[in-house]
Amino acid sequence: VWNCRSSFLFRVVECTHTSVLSGMPPNVSSLYRLGLSKRLGVGQFYECIIEALYASILSAGDVCIDGGVNRGQHTFGLSKAVGSSGLVIGFEALHELAAMVNQRIAEEGIHNIKIIPKAISNHSGSIQFTQVVAADAYSGIRQRKGIPPGSLASIRLLEVPCTTIDDELDRLQATCAVPRFMKLDLEGGELHALMGARRMLAHEQTFVVFENGRQESADVYGYNCRDWFDFMRSVKYD
Repeated sequence: VWNCRSSFLFRVVECTHTSVLSGMPPNVSSLYRLGLSKRLGVGQFYECIIEALYASILSAGDVCIDGGVNRGQHTFGLSKAVGSSGLVIGFEALHELAAMVNQRIAEEGIHNIKIIPKAISNHSGSIQFTQVVAADAYSGIRQRKGIPPGSLASIRLLEVPCTTIDDELDRLQATCAVPRFMKLDLEGGELHALMGARRMLAHEQTFVVFENGRQESADVYGYNCRDWFDFMRSVKYD
């Protein structure tokens, strides 16, 4: 979780119980305690923390980004947080998942979500995308480590449209303010997506939550620790 203008920097990984709780908004710390008491799995726990963060940050009329919509776990929560006057911009590379979420949007009569059926990276055009059919949450631009062995045989390589966050915000400029919040869960592609959001990040107004696979993601996507921190410093998120 990174925001240059926030009063706190929150890291779950490698933090003790006490240090994690220090500086958290009250509803985030209460969810942390709830997660411990219910013995939630790591994945469920992280999703609860993300939900509590955007519930604390977003207000009616805000714009936010959901990078890696999947089945819309956070897309619809974000929609409620920004209200009818706000906007959720969701990116989903897999056509069938984007269609599934759009169907629910239509069925529920929701008007503040825009799903962009493209992968996000540091360039626009097209890109090869790794779909893990049997475990679609592991799908990403490149094949990540840690895919369940039973799902490896279901991997398909697809050619999909690719865009940058900056390019899409330029297209929406007339109706879109600077996003207040952005969630990125791209199975290792987060740094490249951030690089494609440089102009947005330069406004220093967006609270960013991202999955950080650290060295595993760096190995797969061809960057190193210095690349990561040099970029964050360059956009003043240091």
